[in-house]
Amino acid sequence: MSLSEGTINNIIQRFTCKAQPSYQEIKREVEKPETLGTDETGGKVNGKKYWFWTWQNKRHTFIIPSESRGFKTIQHTFENGLPNAILQHDRWAAHFQCEAKNHQICMAHLQRELNFLDEIHQQLGKIVQGFN
Repeated sequence: MSLSEGTINNIIQRFTCKAQPSYQEIKREVEKPETLGTDETGGKVNGKKYWFWTWQNKRHTFIIPSESRGFKTIQHTFENGLPNAILQHDRWAAHFQCEAKNHQICMAHLQRELNFLDEIHQQLGKIVQGFN
């Protein structure tokens, strides 16, 4: 059985409408005060670069696509910020602009940066030794 593009689009729209209440409930759960991980990653939508923003707590993951990697996406999604949450993230400037109870830098990102600094320190040590 062949399906037209319009039929497929109509099916997707119907399922989108049915999923909307669950999607909004997940967003409400993510907005509750607690530790909240957040990140954004690039991807393609119809061949165009988009950013997929993610907020995640112990039980829920809320994802939205956006053409912007800037703060306006957070601002549009959470108009009042997340004032009762401790946001854990990778130090992307937009995350720091979000009103939150506090910010925690992701430990994996901190470890990566510490490893980088250690490598630089070792290289500088070798350079200095070469001058002696």
